[in-house]
Amino acid sequence: MVLPFLYGFVREARLIQQLIDIGVLVSFPEKFKKQLEQGLADVLAPDYLFLVYSVCGTEEESCGWEGWMLESVFKKSTENHLTSTGDQSLTATDEQKCPRCGKTTFRTDAILRFDKSNKSSIVGFDYEVAPVDYT
Repeated sequence: MVLPFLYGFVREARLIQQLIDIGVLVSFPEKFKKQLEQGLADVLAPDYLFLVYSVCGTEEESCGWEGWMLESVFKKSTENHLTSTGDQSLTATDEQKCPRCGKTTFRTDAILRFDKSNKSSIVGFDYEVAPVDYT
């Protein structure tokens, strides 16, 4: 049995209640070796990010999942980038799709900004928000 969160990272996993010896040693393609072995010093680390509380409830068949999702990630920059802050937008998994059923999620007004200083703050919108309608 392979535990998905351990897959490819461990050779053995032992749980207290039940012993599971998965003996996993996964081979990865060589061409990705440099990327897979990156540490924090090798990547552009964000200076701040936004989390948004989202709900899977945009369609009749939506599953109702709700939780925090990554909205955007930024690196402070002296250059002017095409973002609302002028800072560099970093690549991140910010697609607003439900992790359970894959449908589009609704981003609520609950948004938090997290800075590298570990201080969070409530933020407003820098864009127009459409009114909500329920059917």
